[in-house]
Amino acid sequence: MNRVACSVLWLVSSLLLAPVWALDAPTPADFAWRATLTLPAGASVARVSVPPDALLHLQSSDARDVRVFNAEGEALAYTFTAPAGAPKPAPAQTAAYTAHPLFAAARGQRPAQGSVQVHLDQAGSQSSVWVRLADSVGVGATTEASGATALPSALFDTRGEKQTLTALTLQAELPANALVHFSVATSPDLAQWTPVAVRGPVFRFDGAGAPANQTLELLQPLRLEDRYLRLSWDGQTGVQVSRLTASVA
Repeated sequence: MNRVACSVLWLVSSLLLAPVWALDAPTPADFAWRATLTLPAGASVARVSVPPDALLHLQSSDARDVRVFNAEGEALAYTFTAPAGAPKPAPAQTAAYTAHPLFAAARGQRPAQGSVQVHLDQAGSQSSVWVRLADSVGVGATTEASGATALPSALFDTRGEKQTLTALTLQAELPANALVHFSVATSPDLAQWTPVAVRGPVFRFDGAGAPANQTLELLQPLRLEDRYLRLSWDGQTGVQVSRLTASVA
């Protein structure tokens, strides 16, 4: 394969001036197109643009055939960066996950048929609540049919999600002009829960062009394979979460 000896960003700090050694490392003579990059005098880091001719000679869609060499023919470390002011592509999104509301059974009554028990740790003691995973029954229908109390929480069956996630976007009804704070946790068995740090809150203000936000940013990349996700919120009235999608890392 012909290759291009050029780069978008040439790192020449003392740390990165070391040659990049590999058993099959190419040499400048292995490339079909070459150009000289002129760097500012005394610069420790420099950004240079790929010449148009280099773009025409690329043999790969992701520029994997590009290399940078110093005057001695040694391969140098480099990386690519987008042009200043270039729009960032929107992150890929997962499929939408249905919200399954959690509810507490009324005293002396059995939970609705088909309900699954969920264990929660609250104030140092463990309590049991319920969820129906077999269908997408809404909060009102679930609690009305069972005589139960709806909780400000919903469960998502994300066990089949294999991608790494960076943010959660909610499809939800929100009270106007109020900040709603959410907490997130995951569990492999609906009994042991691990908190997930997120940055919020979500909100919806009245008026044309008024600010709104329905995304919770994850402070650390999250893997959900073989785990459920639980979303809980402050006890405001008017909050009803219906679905959730996630941004893929």
